[in-house]
Amino acid sequence: MAAVGNIALVFALLTMVYGIVLGVLGLKENQWNYKASARGASTASFLLITAACGILWHALLTSDFSLSYVANYTSTDLPWYYRFSAFWAGQAGSLLLWLWLTAALPILVLRSKLPEKIRFHSMFVLHGIGLGFLAILLTATPPFRTLAQVPAEGSGLNPMLQSLGMIIHPPITFLGFALFAVPFAVVLASLFKGGEQPWAAWTRPWLLAAWAALTAGIITGGQWAYTELGWGGYWAWDPVENASLFPWLTSTALLHTLALQRRGRGFAGWNAFLVFLTFILCVFGTFLTRSGLLDSVHAFSDSRVGQLFLVFMAVLGAAALGALIRGRKQAPPTKSAPWFSLDGSFRLASGLLILITAAVFIGTMMPYFSGLAGRSISLEESFYNQMTIPFWLALIALLGLVPALAWFQRRRGRSVLAGAAAFPLTAAGLYIAGIEEPLALVSFALCSGVLVNLLIDSVQQKGRRAAHVVHIGLVLIAFGITGTLFDAETMETVDPGDAFRLNGYTLTYHGLDNSQEGMHTTVSSTLTVERRQRPYGEVRSEKVFHPSYHQPSTNIGVLGSWREDIYFTLSGWDHDRAFLQLSIKPLVAWIWLGSYLMYAGALWLLWKSRREEMGSWKS
Repeated sequence: MAAVGNIALVFALLTMVYGIVLGVLGLKENQWNYKASARGASTASFLLITAACGILWHALLTSDFSLSYVANYTSTDLPWYYRFSAFWAGQAGSLLLWLWLTAALPILVLRSKLPEKIRFHSMFVLHGIGLGFLAILLTATPPFRTLAQVPAEGSGLNPMLQSLGMIIHPPITFLGFALFAVPFAVVLASLFKGGEQPWAAWTRPWLLAAWAALTAGIITGGQWAYTELGWGGYWAWDPVENASLFPWLTSTALLHTLALQRRGRGFAGWNAFLVFLTFILCVFGTFLTRSGLLDSVHAFSDSRVGQLFLVFMAVLGAAALGALIRGRKQAPPTKSAPWFSLDGSFRLASGLLILITAAVFIGTMMPYFSGLAGRSISLEESFYNQMTIPFWLALIALLGLVPALAWFQRRRGRSVLAGAAAFPLTAAGLYIAGIEEPLALVSFALCSGVLVNLLIDSVQQKGRRAAHVVHIGLVLIAFGITGTLFDAETMETVDPGDAFRLNGYTLTYHGLDNSQEGMHTTVSSTLTVERRQRPYGEVRSEKVFHPSYHQPSTNIGVLGSWREDIYFTLSGWDHDRAFLQLSIKPLVAWIWLGSYLMYAGALWLLWKSRREEMGSWKS
């Protein structure tokens, strides 16, 4: 079957090339049969790649250890759903997943209501991207590499990857990355075609879908890290975490200035640049993971693959630069809006997001840049917090300013006063309640004032409700992140029956439990929790020992409420004596609530966008 998989990928490459050639001939000579063949080639290449994916999945599920990939990432004792998700556990499988998602896009674009030339030129670009992935897979990291000697058992899946997060997080993130290729292709095609093309309207639904998927990917990754990986939090400013944040930040900036372009306020050149930058940053994140350029818990560190991705990015960058130069010569003069206006606030939001991107990029790449000078310097979390928090607070304030500017224009003074009053009243109330941390007072007060403004404007402006749901979600996330300023942590050494106190809770240790499930041994501990001398709940943490790995995996215990989480890690033990690490993490639940609102708002915006734009597209 390995040979069939390789043949499928080779034929997929050939059909993509065939589709490009036939598409060019069809447009040049206006031959219907050539165009139909090009469409058929897109479908054929997708089906061939789907077949290759099916072969790899079959090998994973049936434990075909003749394939190196299967032997490296699965074992016979692994549940079927982890064998299924092992598809994207390694380098070759994750790239094959991205290729498969990308291969579906030309079919969707060709079936859209874009102008025919834009459809086909976009198809050429998407096939070119697919050819880049195929070249890397076939030359540097083939998924169907076979072993000369077939082992009786596989190495198994890394214990940290045996979780629900592994099943959900990577495919959603790769879906976001793949979808950003469509705006890249459409804008590239539009700029090279010339003339005034309404690509802002054409690309917005795709951008919203990609942004929603990437948002979900980042949040589910944070939830995975928080609840299962045992890293003590939901975000660690790891280089590869940051790499997924880059395109999210630039696409968020793009969605705001794209609204100005659609209203005839200019920004076509800037938006085209952001479209290109966003997709290239998606590829750049993959390059970071696979080049060995930076150390990361996510990295595969294959320098040959990294070199090929560097070439891939260079080709994408050269195409984007050529399109920008051509588009600049054709751009009509436009009049920008003043800064202190609704349109100006969109410009400012975009600028702040780009500044955050630049700050995070500098921090992420500092080990590499400083290493060129002879001494590699890695920056701690404090650098990122100090560099980005002022910009985030300014963005939150801007979210409240936008409705206020609209109210000024409509002369609704009471609404302005209500929103403005929420800020000092919240700050004063929190100070009286005993909160004296300046950053917390500013952040909580800002979030409260902005939330009031957004809720009032949602009642008054029905057309903005979808966007306000997204913004309310972001405010709630900021509210929850502010809670980290009040984290409390303790390390306890306890014997059975010992009780200890932490932030008003009384926790009692009852000993260790040992269990055997298949080839896995689990050592766990359950703490009973009381608050105000009343039962509050139980929280359990465990370490799971896997025969194929020297280090056990840790499952975190979380006992949560809207107010705070009790975060429990079983660090170690000596007979019945246990070493426990416990934290109180305030307001984390508000981060997840805000995330769900952002998902809902993004889907609402996507639905509205599809309804609005369908009528404006020309077949």
